[in-house]
Amino acid sequence: MSDQKKISYASVAISSAAASCSETHNAILHVPAGDGPFPLLVYLHGGFWKPEWTREATGSAAFLATFTSPPAEVAAASPLGPVATLSVEYARVAQDDPANSEGGGGFPGTQLDVLAAVNEVASLHRAGGEDGTAGAAAARLDLGSVFLAGHSAGGQMALWLGLLSALPAQVRRAAIGEVVGRSDGGPALAEVVAAGVDPAISVAGVLAIAPVCDLVSAAQEGLSDFHDAVPNLLWRFGHTAKEPAAPGAGLQHEAAAAACPVSLLRRLPPLAAAPRVLLVHGDRDTDVPPSQSLAFAAAAWGAPGDHATSLLLARESDHLEPVGILVTDDGSPRVARYRRLQAAMRHFVAAGVAARCHGMPPPEEAEARLSPLCCTSLEEARGFCAAATPHACAAATVAAIEAAAAGGADDGAAETLAALNRPADMARGLLRWFSWVGREPGMAVAAWVSQHMS
Repeated sequence: MSDQKKISYASVAISSAAASCSETHNAILHVPAGDGPFPLLVYLHGGFWKPEWTREATGSAAFLATFTSPPAEVAAASPLGPVATLSVEYARVAQDDPANSEGGGGFPGTQLDVLAAVNEVASLHRAGGEDGTAGAAAARLDLGSVFLAGHSAGGQMALWLGLLSALPAQVRRAAIGEVVGRSDGGPALAEVVAAGVDPAISVAGVLAIAPVCDLVSAAQEGLSDFHDAVPNLLWRFGHTAKEPAAPGAGLQHEAAAAACPVSLLRRLPPLAAAPRVLLVHGDRDTDVPPSQSLAFAAAAWGAPGDHATSLLLARESDHLEPVGILVTDDGSPRVARYRRLQAAMRHFVAAGVAARCHGMPPPEEAEARLSPLCCTSLEEARGFCAAATPHACAAATVAAIEAAAAGGADDGAAETLAALNRPADMARGLLRWFSWVGREPGMAVAAWVSQHMS
């Protein structure tokens, strides 16, 4: 029989308020029946690091079925042997008052949670145990064939962890450790970063779905519904609990680079190789634009090192479709698109497993199934992104408020304002975004914010 175990991991204590919490510091390990060893796919759900978006609320189990129990037509189109999965819950960030986030949420705590969860599996694997225990289940894993997968904010963390595993210790310390060591966690966090991923674990690939790859540009654009998700993630380095920081204050911009997959990719030494990466993004994603994936692909393809990065840009797909959220088996085009994406993601994992099993590059058969689905050039990818549906950003909200104040709001601006069903949250978010970009709001926006601040 297969084993499914809920395991706990110890959070890195950033403060007395950041003690491990059973609701946030746990993961569900599923290991197929049989002796193994089985490759492991680690899944990190999305939700812009917000508390309401939990593992259950984001449909993590349904997505993981792509690898454990896919529809018959997907399994037939994309052969893949049994795969174990680890669905990780992690501390997230209270939006109104980030400093009161439960379980130490926010960078670096949130990202180090994911590191701790993966390393806990390695510890269980070494310890083993009697039948029926988590140790016995973990002992049947192939830790040399670990895949990291994540959606949206989870994609950021999957890429971050994958790059952490590839960076030499001295670069980890310089690129990440020196920054996080100046947070309230102190030098101890720098040592956690320098230690990195357990040496028993080898990251065979990263599957990043609609990922936030470039935190620097995501903060600058004001991605997320209230435009402040990245500043909130980085609250330890800048703004205080309920008031934004003065423009340029703190270390937020340095922290953004330390948490940013694109920035870390550029820190890899010339002869170092990043893990294999598959980026999946839809052209109707209005939450995280496909330009985020393009930024990572462009950096990988232009780097001196050997970075095997593939970019799959899915036409007609929005932010949720690539992980099956709101996809029902009704025979609609949406279902057909998702089935194709499921097969592509299985091709990617199958190629990595084949490379591990045979000790050589993935066989042509596995690559041949995936390659035709992916972009072949930067020019093709840039054209796709240029034609994508406009995404939500702070500039669009600001423009809508200003147009409404001037009495000239068009249909698009009116629609933007009509969607603001939580104006107090938007007012807070706009203040934090203006703080990040070092600007003062104009008169119309300042008046709107003042009117709606709670």
